[in-house]
Amino acid sequence: PGRVLRVFAPGLCSAGSALELSIAQEQLRIMSPCVLIGVLTGIAFGGLNAKGNFLFPSLGQGVANVVMVAAILGAGGGCAAAGAMEGGRCLALAFLLGSAGQLLVQGIAMHGRGVSTLLRPRLSLADWPGVSRAARVLVPATLSSTMLQLATYTDLWFASAWRGAAAVMGCAAMVVTAPVGLLSSAIVVPRMPLLTQQAAELRWDAFRDTLDDMLRTGIALGLPLSISLACFAEQIVRAVYQRSAFDARATQEVVPVVVTYALGAGLFICRDVAVRAFYSLGEGRAPVAASLAALAVNAVLDALLSRTMANPAVGLVLSTVLVTSLSFAWLYCELARSLAEKVAAAGSSPPPTGEASPAAKWRTFLAKSAAASAVTAAHCKAVAAVAAAARDAHALPLARKLAGALPVSAEWIADASLLGVCLVSSWAVYYLCSRLLDRVAGL
Repeated sequence: PGRVLRVFAPGLCSAGSALELSIAQEQLRIMSPCVLIGVLTGIAFGGLNAKGNFLFPSLGQGVANVVMVAAILGAGGGCAAAGAMEGGRCLALAFLLGSAGQLLVQGIAMHGRGVSTLLRPRLSLADWPGVSRAARVLVPATLSSTMLQLATYTDLWFASAWRGAAAVMGCAAMVVTAPVGLLSSAIVVPRMPLLTQQAAELRWDAFRDTLDDMLRTGIALGLPLSISLACFAEQIVRAVYQRSAFDARATQEVVPVVVTYALGAGLFICRDVAVRAFYSLGEGRAPVAASLAALAVNAVLDALLSRTMANPAVGLVLSTVLVTSLSFAWLYCELARSLAEKVAAAGSSPPPTGEASPAAKWRTFLAKSAAASAVTAAHCKAVAAVAAAARDAHALPLARKLAGALPVSAEWIADASLLGVCLVSSWAVYYLCSRLLDRVAGL
Protein backbone atom coordinates (compact mmCIF):
# COMPACT_ATOMS: atom_id res chain seq x y z
CA PRO A 1 0.00 0.00 0.00
CA GLY A 2 2.80 2.41 0.79
CA ARG A 3 4.27 2.20 -2.71
CA VAL A 4 0.86 2.71 -4.32
CA LEU A 5 0.19 5.78 -2.18
CA ARG A 6 3.60 7.24 -2.99
CA VAL A 7 2.59 7.18 -6.66
CA PHE A 8 -0.99 8.45 -6.38
CA ALA A 9 -0.76 10.64 -3.27
CA PRO A 10 2.86 11.79 -2.84
CA GLY A 11 1.76 14.59 -0.53
CA LEU A 12 0.84 12.03 2.12
CA CYS A 13 4.45 10.86 2.23
CA SER A 14 5.78 14.27 3.21
CA ALA A 15 6.90 15.26 6.68
CA GLY A 16 4.05 15.86 9.09
CA SER A 17 1.66 13.43 7.35
CA ALA A 18 2.76 10.18 9.02
CA LEU A 19 -0.62 9.56 10.66
CA GLU A 20 -2.56 10.24 7.46
CA LEU A 21 -0.24 7.92 5.52
CA SER A 22 -0.67 5.12 8.09
CA ILE A 23 -4.46 5.47 7.98
CA ALA A 24 -4.50 5.44 4.18
CA GLN A 25 -2.31 2.32 4.06
CA GLU A 26 -4.57 0.46 6.48
CA GLN A 27 -7.70 1.52 4.58
CA LEU A 28 -6.19 0.40 1.28
CA ARG A 29 -5.45 -3.05 2.73
CA ILE A 30 -8.99 -3.47 4.03
CA MET A 31 -10.68 -2.18 0.87
CA SER A 32 -8.55 -4.11 -1.64
CA PRO A 33 -11.26 -6.81 -2.19
CA CYS A 34 -13.50 -4.04 -3.53
CA VAL A 35 -11.62 -4.29 -6.84
CA LEU A 36 -13.03 -7.77 -7.52
CA ILE A 37 -16.37 -6.89 -5.95
CA GLY A 38 -16.67 -3.87 -8.24
CA VAL A 39 -15.99 -5.96 -11.34
CA LEU A 40 -18.62 -8.54 -10.39
CA THR A 41 -21.12 -5.80 -9.50
CA GLY A 42 -20.64 -4.25 -12.93
CA ILE A 43 -21.26 -7.61 -14.61
CA ALA A 44 -24.44 -8.11 -12.59
CA PHE A 45 -25.55 -4.54 -13.38
CA GLY A 46 -25.09 -5.09 -17.11
CA GLY A 47 -26.75 -8.51 -17.10
CA LEU A 48 -29.87 -7.22 -15.35
CA ASN A 49 -30.10 -4.16 -17.62
CA ALA A 50 -29.74 -6.35 -20.73
CA LYS A 51 -32.79 -8.32 -19.56
CA GLY A 52 -34.78 -5.12 -19.01
CA ASN A 53 -34.53 -5.18 -15.21
CA PHE A 54 -33.63 -1.71 -13.95
CA LEU A 55 -35.00 -1.82 -10.39
CA PHE A 56 -32.33 -3.86 -8.62
CA PRO A 57 -29.36 -2.17 -10.34
CA SER A 58 -30.82 1.16 -9.24
CA LEU A 59 -31.43 -0.05 -5.68
CA GLY A 60 -27.96 -1.57 -5.36
CA GLN A 61 -26.20 1.67 -4.45
CA GLY A 62 -28.91 2.47 -1.94
CA VAL A 63 -28.35 -0.90 -0.29
CA ALA A 64 -24.62 -0.19 -0.15
CA ASN A 65 -25.25 3.16 1.54
CA VAL A 66 -27.63 1.66 4.10
CA VAL A 67 -25.15 -1.10 4.97
CA MET A 68 -22.30 1.42 5.31
CA VAL A 69 -24.27 3.71 7.59
CA ALA A 70 -25.49 0.76 9.68
CA ALA A 71 -21.93 -0.57 10.04
CA ILE A 72 -20.62 2.83 11.14
CA LEU A 73 -23.45 3.35 13.62
CA GLY A 74 -23.02 -0.20 14.90
CA ALA A 75 -19.35 0.50 15.56
CA GLY A 76 -20.15 3.59 17.59
CA GLY A 77 -20.29 6.33 14.97
CA GLY A 78 -17.00 5.54 13.29
CA CYS A 79 -15.01 4.52 16.38
CA ALA A 80 -14.10 8.16 16.93
CA ALA A 81 -13.56 7.58 20.62
CA ALA A 82 -10.91 4.96 19.87
CA GLY A 83 -8.78 7.33 17.81
CA ALA A 84 -8.14 8.28 14.20
CA MET A 85 -6.65 4.93 13.18
CA GLU A 86 -9.59 2.90 14.48
CA GLY A 87 -11.99 5.36 12.89
CA GLY A 88 -10.22 4.92 9.56
CA ARG A 89 -10.41 1.13 9.84
CA CYS A 90 -14.10 1.36 10.68
CA LEU A 91 -14.86 3.51 7.62
CA ALA A 92 -12.90 1.19 5.32
CA LEU A 93 -14.64 -1.90 6.68
CA ALA A 94 -18.04 -0.20 6.32
CA PHE A 95 -17.25 0.56 2.67
CA LEU A 96 -16.22 -3.07 2.08
CA LEU A 97 -19.42 -4.38 3.67
CA GLY A 98 -21.54 -1.94 1.68
CA SER A 99 -19.92 -3.01 -1.59
CA ALA A 100 -20.44 -6.68 -0.71
CA GLY A 101 -24.09 -5.97 0.14
CA GLN A 102 -24.65 -4.32 -3.23
CA LEU A 103 -23.13 -7.32 -5.03
CA LEU A 104 -25.22 -9.75 -2.97
CA VAL A 105 -28.49 -7.98 -3.83
CA GLN A 106 -27.72 -7.91 -7.54
CA GLY A 107 -26.49 -11.51 -7.53
CA ILE A 108 -29.71 -12.70 -5.89
CA ALA A 109 -31.73 -10.68 -8.42
CA MET A 110 -29.82 -12.28 -11.31
CA HIS A 111 -30.46 -15.78 -10.00
CA GLY A 112 -34.11 -15.13 -9.14
CA ARG A 113 -34.93 -13.77 -12.60
CA GLY A 114 -33.06 -16.45 -14.45
CA VAL A 115 -30.59 -14.00 -15.96
CA SER A 116 -27.52 -15.98 -14.98
CA THR A 117 -25.66 -17.35 -12.00
CA LEU A 118 -22.92 -15.11 -10.66
CA LEU A 119 -19.43 -16.56 -10.15
CA ARG A 120 -20.00 -19.44 -12.61
CA PRO A 121 -17.76 -18.98 -15.67
CA ARG A 122 -19.19 -20.04 -19.02
CA LEU A 123 -16.67 -20.04 -21.87
CA SER A 124 -17.37 -21.45 -25.32
CA LEU A 125 -15.58 -21.01 -28.64
CA ALA A 126 -18.99 -20.90 -30.33
CA ASP A 127 -19.59 -17.54 -28.65
CA TRP A 128 -16.41 -16.01 -30.07
CA PRO A 129 -18.04 -14.04 -32.97
CA GLY A 130 -20.42 -12.32 -30.56
CA VAL A 131 -17.63 -11.68 -28.07
CA SER A 132 -15.50 -10.20 -30.86
CA ARG A 133 -18.29 -7.82 -31.91
CA ALA A 134 -18.85 -6.76 -28.32
CA ALA A 135 -15.12 -6.20 -27.81
CA ARG A 136 -15.06 -3.58 -30.55
CA VAL A 137 -17.15 -1.38 -28.29
CA LEU A 138 -16.11 -2.85 -24.94
CA VAL A 139 -12.38 -2.18 -25.34
CA PRO A 140 -12.83 1.54 -26.20
CA ALA A 141 -15.46 1.81 -23.45
CA THR A 142 -13.03 0.30 -20.95
CA LEU A 143 -10.30 2.68 -22.03
CA SER A 144 -12.68 5.64 -21.77
CA SER A 145 -13.74 4.61 -18.26
CA THR A 146 -10.10 4.13 -17.28
CA MET A 147 -9.31 7.65 -18.45
CA LEU A 148 -12.01 8.97 -16.11
CA GLN A 149 -10.40 7.16 -13.19
CA LEU A 150 -6.97 8.43 -14.21
CA ALA A 151 -8.36 11.97 -14.27
CA THR A 152 -9.61 11.44 -10.71
CA TYR A 153 -6.19 10.15 -9.68
CA THR A 154 -4.62 13.21 -11.30
CA ASP A 155 -6.79 15.49 -9.18
CA LEU A 156 -5.92 13.53 -6.03
CA TRP A 157 -2.22 13.59 -6.91
CA PHE A 158 -2.28 17.38 -6.93
CA ALA A 159 -4.67 17.59 -3.96
CA SER A 160 -2.29 15.56 -1.77
CA ALA A 161 0.11 18.51 -1.75
CA TRP A 162 -2.31 20.55 0.41
CA ARG A 163 -3.46 19.36 3.80
CA GLY A 164 -7.18 18.61 3.77
CA ALA A 165 -7.72 19.41 0.08
CA ALA A 166 -8.58 15.82 -0.87
CA ALA A 167 -11.05 15.53 2.03
CA VAL A 168 -12.71 18.83 1.06
CA MET A 169 -13.04 17.67 -2.55
CA GLY A 170 -14.45 14.33 -1.43
CA CYS A 171 -17.12 15.91 0.75
CA ALA A 172 -18.11 18.36 -1.98
CA ALA A 173 -18.15 15.64 -4.63
CA MET A 174 -20.57 13.51 -2.62
CA VAL A 175 -23.04 16.40 -2.37
CA VAL A 176 -23.03 16.95 -6.14
CA THR A 177 -22.34 13.57 -7.71
CA ALA A 178 -25.11 11.79 -5.78
CA PRO A 179 -27.99 13.72 -7.44
CA VAL A 180 -26.07 13.93 -10.74
CA GLY A 181 -25.62 10.16 -10.83
CA LEU A 182 -29.25 9.57 -9.95
CA LEU A 183 -30.52 11.92 -12.67
CA SER A 184 -28.04 10.60 -15.24
CA SER A 185 -29.15 7.01 -14.62
CA ALA A 186 -32.80 8.03 -14.83
CA ILE A 187 -32.16 9.56 -18.27
CA VAL A 188 -29.70 7.07 -19.75
CA VAL A 189 -30.73 3.62 -18.47
CA PRO A 190 -34.37 3.53 -19.72
CA ARG A 191 -33.57 4.98 -23.16
CA MET A 192 -30.35 3.18 -24.03
CA PRO A 193 -32.18 0.11 -25.42
CA LEU A 194 -34.27 2.43 -27.63
CA LEU A 195 -31.17 4.23 -28.92
CA THR A 196 -29.45 0.93 -29.67
CA GLN A 197 -32.53 -0.42 -31.45
CA GLN A 198 -32.88 2.71 -33.59
CA ALA A 199 -29.20 2.52 -34.55
CA ALA A 200 -29.53 -1.17 -35.45
CA GLU A 201 -32.56 -0.39 -37.64
CA LEU A 202 -30.75 2.57 -39.30
CA ARG A 203 -33.51 4.96 -38.23
CA TRP A 204 -31.20 7.93 -37.96
CA ASP A 205 -33.86 10.66 -37.75
CA ALA A 206 -35.47 8.86 -34.83
CA PHE A 207 -32.04 8.28 -33.26
CA ARG A 208 -31.24 11.99 -33.49
CA ASP A 209 -34.61 12.97 -32.03
CA THR A 210 -34.19 10.54 -29.12
CA LEU A 211 -30.65 11.78 -28.46
CA ASP A 212 -31.75 15.42 -28.53
CA ASP A 213 -34.61 14.63 -26.15
CA MET A 214 -32.15 12.97 -23.74
CA LEU A 215 -29.78 15.94 -23.89
CA ARG A 216 -32.60 18.44 -23.40
CA THR A 217 -33.85 16.41 -20.44
CA GLY A 218 -30.31 16.45 -19.01
CA ILE A 219 -30.13 20.23 -19.34
CA ALA A 220 -33.67 20.70 -17.98
CA LEU A 221 -32.72 18.70 -14.88
CA GLY A 222 -29.14 19.91 -14.61
CA LEU A 223 -29.86 23.65 -14.66
CA PRO A 224 -32.21 23.77 -11.62
CA LEU A 225 -29.85 21.36 -9.85
CA SER A 226 -26.89 23.67 -10.50
CA ILE A 227 -28.80 26.75 -9.39
CA SER A 228 -30.15 25.19 -6.20
CA LEU A 229 -26.78 23.65 -5.26
CA ALA A 230 -24.94 26.92 -5.84
CA CYS A 231 -27.47 29.12 -4.03
CA PHE A 232 -28.02 26.81 -1.05
CA ALA A 233 -24.54 25.27 -0.82
CA GLU A 234 -23.93 26.44 2.75
CA GLN A 235 -27.29 25.17 3.98
CA ILE A 236 -26.76 21.81 2.23
CA VAL A 237 -23.27 21.27 3.63
CA ARG A 238 -24.39 22.31 7.11
CA ALA A 239 -27.35 19.91 7.05
CA VAL A 240 -25.41 16.98 5.58
CA TYR A 241 -22.05 17.20 7.35
CA GLN A 242 -21.86 19.74 10.19
CA ARG A 243 -21.69 17.76 13.43
CA SER A 244 -19.00 16.47 15.80
CA ALA A 245 -15.55 17.22 14.33
CA PHE A 246 -17.04 18.75 11.17
CA ASP A 247 -17.49 22.28 12.50
CA ALA A 248 -18.49 25.62 10.95
CA ARG A 249 -14.93 26.19 9.72
CA ALA A 250 -15.00 22.93 7.78
CA THR A 251 -18.35 23.93 6.29
CA GLN A 252 -16.87 27.18 4.99
CA GLU A 253 -14.03 25.23 3.36
CA VAL A 254 -16.37 22.84 1.56
CA VAL A 255 -18.98 25.38 0.38
CA PRO A 256 -16.94 27.07 -2.41
CA VAL A 257 -15.96 23.65 -3.76
CA VAL A 258 -19.63 22.59 -3.86
CA VAL A 259 -20.49 25.78 -5.74
CA THR A 260 -17.74 25.07 -8.27
CA TYR A 261 -18.87 21.47 -8.73
CA ALA A 262 -22.46 22.70 -9.15
CA LEU A 263 -21.46 24.71 -12.22
CA GLY A 264 -20.86 21.46 -14.09
CA ALA A 265 -23.89 19.42 -12.96
CA GLY A 266 -25.68 19.62 -16.30
CA LEU A 267 -22.43 19.09 -18.21
CA PHE A 268 -21.69 15.88 -16.31
CA ILE A 269 -25.12 14.51 -17.27
CA CYS A 270 -24.90 15.55 -20.92
CA ARG A 271 -21.40 14.15 -21.35
CA ASP A 272 -22.60 10.80 -20.03
CA VAL A 273 -25.48 10.86 -22.53
CA ALA A 274 -23.12 11.68 -25.42
CA VAL A 275 -20.71 8.88 -24.51
CA ARG A 276 -23.52 6.32 -24.30
CA ALA A 277 -24.83 7.50 -27.69
CA PHE A 278 -21.48 6.65 -29.27
CA TYR A 279 -21.58 3.19 -27.70
CA SER A 280 -25.08 2.57 -29.07
CA LEU A 281 -23.69 3.42 -32.52
CA GLY A 282 -20.93 0.89 -32.02
CA GLU A 283 -18.30 3.64 -32.18
CA GLY A 284 -15.85 3.84 -29.30
CA ARG A 285 -12.93 5.76 -30.77
CA ALA A 286 -14.32 9.26 -30.23
CA PRO A 287 -14.97 8.80 -26.46
CA VAL A 288 -11.46 7.35 -26.05
CA ALA A 289 -9.88 10.25 -27.97
CA ALA A 290 -11.91 12.75 -25.95
CA SER A 291 -10.88 11.07 -22.70
CA LEU A 292 -7.19 11.06 -23.64
CA ALA A 293 -7.29 14.73 -24.60
CA ALA A 294 -9.28 15.56 -21.46
CA LEU A 295 -6.73 13.77 -19.30
CA ALA A 296 -3.86 15.79 -20.72
CA VAL A 297 -5.71 19.11 -20.47
CA ASN A 298 -6.91 18.26 -16.96
CA ALA A 299 -3.34 17.67 -15.76
CA VAL A 300 -2.20 21.01 -17.20
CA LEU A 301 -5.13 22.92 -15.71
CA ASP A 302 -4.70 21.15 -12.35
CA ALA A 303 -1.08 22.29 -12.19
CA LEU A 304 -2.01 25.85 -13.20
CA LEU A 305 -5.23 26.50 -11.27
CA SER A 306 -4.29 24.73 -8.05
CA ARG A 307 -1.29 27.01 -7.66
CA THR A 308 -2.83 30.27 -8.86
CA MET A 309 -6.17 30.20 -6.98
CA ALA A 310 -6.47 31.02 -3.29
CA ASN A 311 -8.26 27.72 -2.63
CA PRO A 312 -6.39 24.85 -4.33
CA ALA A 313 -9.41 22.51 -4.08
CA VAL A 314 -11.55 25.04 -5.98
CA GLY A 315 -8.88 25.23 -8.68
CA LEU A 316 -8.79 21.44 -9.07
CA VAL A 317 -12.58 21.16 -9.29
CA LEU A 318 -12.77 24.10 -11.70
CA SER A 319 -10.31 22.25 -13.91
CA THR A 320 -12.63 19.24 -13.93
CA VAL A 321 -15.64 21.38 -14.86
CA LEU A 322 -13.77 23.14 -17.69
CA VAL A 323 -12.43 19.89 -19.09
CA THR A 324 -15.89 18.30 -18.93
CA SER A 325 -17.38 21.21 -20.88
CA LEU A 326 -14.70 20.97 -23.57
CA SER A 327 -15.06 17.19 -23.74
CA PHE A 328 -18.83 17.39 -24.14
CA ALA A 329 -18.56 20.07 -26.84
CA TRP A 330 -16.14 17.89 -28.80
CA LEU A 331 -18.27 14.75 -28.41
CA TYR A 332 -21.47 16.55 -29.42
CA CYS A 333 -19.84 18.03 -32.52
CA GLU A 334 -18.58 14.59 -33.51
CA LEU A 335 -22.03 13.09 -32.93
CA ALA A 336 -23.72 15.81 -34.96
CA ARG A 337 -21.27 15.33 -37.83
CA SER A 338 -21.64 11.55 -37.79
CA LEU A 339 -25.44 11.69 -37.66
CA ALA A 340 -25.59 14.31 -40.43
CA GLU A 341 -23.60 11.97 -42.68
CA LYS A 342 -25.83 9.00 -41.82
CA VAL A 343 -29.04 10.99 -42.37
CA ALA A 344 -27.77 12.28 -45.72
CA ALA A 345 -26.72 8.80 -46.82
CA ALA A 346 -30.12 7.39 -45.87
CA GLY A 347 -31.88 10.11 -47.80
CA SER A 348 -34.19 11.07 -44.94
CA SER A 349 -37.07 13.38 -45.72
CA PRO A 350 -37.31 16.89 -44.19
CA PRO A 351 -39.57 17.48 -41.17
CA PRO A 352 -43.32 17.53 -41.91
CA THR A 353 -44.90 20.88 -42.63
CA GLY A 354 -45.48 22.84 -39.44
CA GLU A 355 -42.92 20.87 -37.42
CA ALA A 356 -39.83 22.77 -36.28
CA SER A 357 -36.39 21.65 -37.41
CA PRO A 358 -33.95 20.19 -34.83
CA ALA A 359 -31.96 23.44 -34.82
CA ALA A 360 -35.11 25.51 -34.23
CA LYS A 361 -36.13 23.21 -31.37
CA TRP A 362 -32.74 23.73 -29.75
CA ARG A 363 -32.91 27.52 -30.09
CA THR A 364 -36.36 27.63 -28.51
CA PHE A 365 -35.35 25.27 -25.72
CA LEU A 366 -32.15 27.14 -24.85
CA ALA A 367 -33.92 30.52 -24.82
CA LYS A 368 -36.64 29.12 -22.55
CA SER A 369 -34.07 27.51 -20.26
CA ALA A 370 -32.06 30.72 -19.96
CA ALA A 371 -35.15 32.72 -19.00
CA ALA A 372 -36.33 30.11 -16.49
CA SER A 373 -32.83 29.91 -14.99
CA ALA A 374 -32.64 33.68 -14.50
CA VAL A 375 -36.00 33.74 -12.72
CA THR A 376 -35.05 30.72 -10.57
CA ALA A 377 -31.71 32.25 -9.58
CA ALA A 378 -33.42 35.46 -8.47
CA HIS A 379 -36.00 33.42 -6.54
CA CYS A 380 -33.28 31.35 -4.82
CA LYS A 381 -31.41 34.48 -3.75
CA ALA A 382 -34.56 35.95 -2.23
CA VAL A 383 -35.60 32.69 -0.56
CA ALA A 384 -32.12 32.21 0.93
CA ALA A 385 -32.33 35.65 2.55
CA VAL A 386 -35.82 34.95 3.92
CA ALA A 387 -34.75 31.54 5.24
CA ALA A 388 -31.72 33.02 7.00
CA ALA A 389 -33.95 35.57 8.73
CA ALA A 390 -36.61 33.00 9.63
CA ARG A 391 -34.18 30.43 11.02
CA ASP A 392 -33.55 32.03 14.42
CA ALA A 393 -36.87 33.81 14.70
CA HIS A 394 -39.27 31.01 13.83
CA ALA A 395 -37.73 27.71 12.70
CA LEU A 396 -35.32 27.19 15.59
CA PRO A 397 -37.86 27.75 18.42
CA LEU A 398 -40.26 25.30 16.74
CA ALA A 399 -37.45 22.79 16.17
CA ARG A 400 -36.52 22.86 19.87
CA LYS A 401 -40.01 21.60 20.68
CA LEU A 402 -39.52 18.65 18.33
CA ALA A 403 -35.91 17.88 19.22
CA GLY A 404 -36.82 15.98 22.37
CA ALA A 405 -38.76 13.37 20.38
CA LEU A 406 -36.14 12.94 17.64
CA PRO A 407 -32.50 11.73 17.81
CA VAL A 408 -31.18 14.90 16.15
CA SER A 409 -30.43 18.43 17.28
CA ALA A 410 -32.84 21.34 17.02
CA GLU A 411 -30.36 23.15 14.77
CA TRP A 412 -30.36 20.25 12.32
CA ILE A 413 -34.16 20.08 12.27
CA ALA A 414 -34.40 23.80 11.54
CA ASP A 415 -31.70 23.72 8.85
CA ALA A 416 -33.06 20.60 7.13
CA SER A 417 -36.65 21.88 7.16
CA LEU A 418 -35.74 25.26 5.69
CA LEU A 419 -33.45 23.62 3.16
CA GLY A 420 -36.23 21.31 1.99
CA VAL A 421 -38.58 24.26 1.50
CA CYS A 422 -35.91 26.18 -0.42
CA LEU A 423 -35.05 23.29 -2.73
CA VAL A 424 -38.67 22.37 -3.49
CA SER A 425 -39.61 25.98 -4.17
CA SER A 426 -36.62 26.54 -6.49
CA TRP A 427 -37.40 23.49 -8.63
CA ALA A 428 -41.11 24.38 -8.67
CA VAL A 429 -40.33 27.93 -9.87
CA TYR A 430 -38.07 26.62 -12.63
CA TYR A 431 -40.63 24.21 -14.02
CA LEU A 432 -43.55 26.61 -13.64
CA CYS A 433 -41.56 29.19 -15.62
CA SER A 434 -40.75 26.57 -18.25
CA ARG A 435 -44.41 25.57 -18.64
CA LEU A 436 -45.49 29.20 -18.81
CA LEU A 437 -42.92 29.93 -21.52
CA ASP A 438 -44.08 26.84 -23.41
CA ARG A 439 -47.62 28.17 -23.40
CA VAL A 440 -46.52 31.63 -24.48
CA ALA A 441 -44.49 30.14 -27.33
CA GLY A 442 -47.49 28.10 -28.43
CA LEU A 443 -49.81 31.11 -28.72
